[in-house]
This record gives sequence, C-alpha cells and structure tokens, in this order.
Amino acid sequence: MSKLKNKFKRKSFLKLKSEIQSLFNEGEKINTSSFRLFYYFELNSQQSDLKLFVSAPKKLLKSAVKRNIAKRRFKEAFRLNCHHLKEISEKHKIKIFVGIIHNNPSLIKYNEIEKNLILSLQKIYTKIYEKLEQNS
Repeated sequence: MSKLKNKFKRKSFLKLKSEIQSLFNEGEKINTSSFRLFYYFELNSQQSDLKLFVSAPKKLLKSAVKRNIAKRRFKEAFRLNCHHLKEISEKHKIKIFVGIIHNNPSLIKYNEIEKNLILSLQKIYTKIYEKLEQNS
C-alpha cells in the first residue's frame, strides 16, 4: 500500500515581503464567515510553486495560544486539501500564492475551517482553469 505524500514543507510558506505584497496588491479575495482568503497566481512561470501565508491578528484573538491554534488549524486544513492545486501547479508551471487571515473574534472549529476552505480552494481551482482555457 502506497502512502499519499501530502507534506507541507517549510519552504512552502510565503516569507518574502515582495511575494506577500503581490498577494495582497494583485491578488483576489474570497470572504467566508470564519476567514478571508487571498490568492494570486502567475501562469507561464519558470517554476511551479504553491505557497501559503497564514495570519491571526492580535486585535481579534488576544491570547497567543489561541492565535497559534488558529494558525495550526488553517495550515493543517490547507495541507490536507491542497492536492488539486499542487497538481495543476506542477502540470502547467503555475506559481500560486494563498493567504488566509482569521477574521472571527472567537476560535473556529476545525470542521468549519475545513468546509469553508474546501469551497474556497475549489473556486481558486476553477478560476485557474478558466484562465488556462482562455490562454489556450
């Protein structure tokens, strides 16, 4: 039985200021009840890339423990459900940046995060495919 490799390595996180700025300035936004998701993608890139940025503002979650829990839940939900974006990124050499910002004053249950994140990732996937079909 083969194991599914769905590791999310350290290099898969957005850290460069220029990449984060391009995500917020040029990217599109999806609002849900529990978080705000930004995404930006570049077609015809030299390398395929899928990077994540997660933020839990101190204004909404005062406790550092709660902020860390929120960020861990977002990262885990993304790691388990981003395989379609990874495939399309590698197949078509697309650079994809995704940013998730917690926008709820209370801690959100993992099930709700995962449900909303799956719907948001499907929207991103369809947008990318629409752009690919336009360029073909």
